Amino acid sequence: MYNYRNSQIIFSGFISKALQSSLVFVAFSCVLLFCGCTPDEPLLNEGSSTQWQVFAVGNQGQRTIASVEFPTNRVLLNNILSATNGSINLGGDISKVILFRGNLYVFIPSLRQIVVIADSNYRRLATIDFSAQNRIPRDIAFGNATTGYIACEGSNRLSILDVTNFRLAGEVIVGNDPVDIDVQENVLFVANRSDNSVSFVDTRTNSVTQTIPVPEAPVFLQPDVDKSTLLVISAGNGKFNALPRSTPRISYVNMANRQVLSTVGFADNAQDSTTTLPLGFVVTTRQFGFVLTPNAIIRIDTRSRVLVRVVQTRTATSMSYNPVRDEIMLADALSSTITLCDNTDATTTATFRLPFAPSIVISR
Repeated sequence: MYNYRNSQIIFSGFISKALQSSLVFVAFSCVLLFCGCTPDEPLLNEGSSTQWQVFAVGNQGQRTIASVEFPTNRVLLNNILSATNGSINLGGDISKVILFRGNLYVFIPSLRQIVVIADSNYRRLATIDFSAQNRIPRDIAFGNATTGYIACEGSNRLSILDVTNFRLAGEVIVGNDPVDIDVQENVLFVANRSDNSVSFVDTRTNSVTQTIPVPEAPVFLQPDVDKSTLLVISAGNGKFNALPRSTPRISYVNMANRQVLSTVGFADNAQDSTTTLPLGFVVTTRQFGFVLTPNAIIRIDTRSRVLVRVVQTRTATSMSYNPVRDEIMLADALSSTITLCDNTDATTTATFRLPFAPSIVISR
């Protein structure tokens, strides 16, 4: 982004009239040239970003959250956890990092904790501890600028977080094992993995307004681009319980009447489709949803609600989405790489190798 300052040309009395005329002519020509440019001809690099940053998380050995610049592939900071006075010892592997209003919410399931770190100076602001309740924090969504809702495995409740002082301010009873959560306006959507259901919560009253059944073990949910359909990814039985295994499925839920429109099964081309385990889910602006599995990336057509197919056969540790650049990001701890993919068929557009094994990547 460019910052422009107004400049003035002050003609002193001793400047000759001929020179004044020349300057006036040049200025007039510049005005004509500028006015002749149409709105479709932006200035160079206007509205585009040639460089951008991500946070890459490493869990092997010492836990690492590195700040990385693309496309230079330059590690700006090896580990933000040791960037302040005294390193931050997390004490457990990181399962998720969410950036909201200048703060990083770092999930550490083994310790039943979320550590909040300031993005400006990387200082620890708070530790939200659920160990006394033996709850495992899995996800957080923000109903507004001051209120967060935390989904915890091992409970049937959402914890309400006062984001101003990072204190728990109440609870909402939902289904068993809420593991994924999203929000649209005044409504929260909660995937209750053990109850095979989705709860709808009104953030104005902090109460459940409706609960609907979905296929076994819902693990991810997100509205489509039009905000008219809620997409729910269910892992199927046998992944988190001892029941006979079943194939993963996607449910399309009408947001207006909260009814399941259709349910479609999917697999990653494995010989036994019941072994397929969803590892991640994103929705792009092209009205496609993408599910990461251990063997492939599966594309869902959110418009037809029928077409589900493998678009890429590959492995990755995790998947996320950069809404600013409208691209999919894959972290692969095995190859120590971050891969960028397009928003239509997850085709690789760039691959960057890091000096450590990234398990998570998020846009900054």
